[in-house]
Amino acid sequence: MRGGTVVALSGAAFFLAGCAEPSLTRAMKQKYEMDLLRPASAIYIPGTLARVRVVSRGSDRNARVVSLSRFCRPGGALPLASITPSPTEVLNITYNVSADSSAKAELEAIAGIELSSEVVDKVDISLKNTKIYRPDDLQLKAAVSAIRRSGCSTSGRSLVTAVLQADVDVKTTFKIGGKVSASQKQAIGRVVSASFGANITSESGETSTGTGLFYGIEVDEGGR
Repeated sequence: MRGGTVVALSGAAFFLAGCAEPSLTRAMKQKYEMDLLRPASAIYIPGTLARVRVVSRGSDRNARVVSLSRFCRPGGALPLASITPSPTEVLNITYNVSADSSAKAELEAIAGIELSSEVVDKVDISLKNTKIYRPDDLQLKAAVSAIRRSGCSTSGRSLVTAVLQADVDVKTTFKIGGKVSASQKQAIGRVVSASFGANITSESGETSTGTGLFYGIEVDEGGR
């Protein structure tokens, strides 16, 4: 089951040690060979079969952005708790919306909305408590067998072989003097945060958090 296509699947004080990356897709590609899952989710545990839709094909430097749907889960055949996780490094991402057009474009693709550089200055993402769950081939085979016995169709679905799980902090910084109301800021912050699986934790809409979500997913698209 190895060797399949790899798919991954989002205040300043929360940032931990390490330099900020300019792009989450670039960090996923270069550090993990995983692509970004949109939206971040805790649904697609390893051993799950799901339909894969490519949102962005990526490049040699940047990972794909994908979404998954119509899934079959392995249930008790492969619970997440039965897989020993491998802790990995914290990821800090800074999207300089007002200064970097490529960062702005990626953030808009992830959030699904247009972000004015006259309103949003930057968005900082911190993925912490990061760990990779990667079961062995025997565990994955048992998961697929259990799904088949359950009667859930495997046709057209790909196997999730590994995930990158993390907690997330998101901070949206708005341009000083920008002509936007407090309610508009909160609405923008809510949409940006939700695209990374985070919930607003401040009245201004600037900061948000999320817990235990999958941002990177590896799938074997070789067919079942």
